[in-house]
Amino acid sequence: MGALNSAQIDLLVTLYGLPLVRILGLLAADPLLGSERVPVRIRIAMAILLTVVVAPTLPPPLPVALSGPEGWALVAQQFLIGVTIGFVVRLVFTALEVAGELIGLQMGLGFATFIDPANNAPVPVVTAFLTTIGFLFFLAVDGHHLVISALIESFHTLPPGRWPDGQLFMGVVRTVSDVFVAGLRIALPLVIVLLFTNLVLGVMTRASPQINIFAVGFALTVTVGVAMLAVQMTQIDGPLMRLFELLGTRLAELLGGSRALP
Repeated sequence: MGALNSAQIDLLVTLYGLPLVRILGLLAADPLLGSERVPVRIRIAMAILLTVVVAPTLPPPLPVALSGPEGWALVAQQFLIGVTIGFVVRLVFTALEVAGELIGLQMGLGFATFIDPANNAPVPVVTAFLTTIGFLFFLAVDGHHLVISALIESFHTLPPGRWPDGQLFMGVVRTVSDVFVAGLRIALPLVIVLLFTNLVLGVMTRASPQINIFAVGFALTVTVGVAMLAVQMTQIDGPLMRLFELLGTRLAELLGGSRALP
């Protein structure tokens, strides 16, 4: 077997190196596949495995020397696209964090936090509970397959060398607004019930001032909040499915909408 020349080496590096950079960008921002709970070695092995599987199915790229300015621009482009896809997925899960913050404040549990080892930051218990439910449901409906399908589709709609247009970034902006609306919808039923509970407590305090509102009110709001949260969990599949359908729609829009994502 003859030795490879520089052009063949550049082609091989481009064929496998650029997809690897895009996949690493996705894993750097994705809240599930790239979670800090997953060891770094596992994430790197996952990226290499995906690259080996995906790269042979892609159209052959133009051989570019990655050591030059043009090559570094391509590397930055691939990483940016991967991070954008992962960031959109992370934004969708932010809706659950918004809902958890609102519910926790209404229940009086805004101060109840613990250190999340994935982010090294204090997280409210209600937020951690909702996001855990969301992650499990996401895996149950094969949401991780949706993310991987979007990644593979991006290589066809945004191949190396083709820079994304403005719709990639406008899609991120639209996702931010949709996320807050989705979070409010998830939290709204429980917030309304707790608001009514606080109104009842106000009437009780007005009618009988000798009642210790701080002792009675906190216990009552927490009890009602936990009971309503348990009831809401029986119907949480509908809002979560709409949330993940929004994710599929936004990913399809980001990638040009040329093919429907599963």
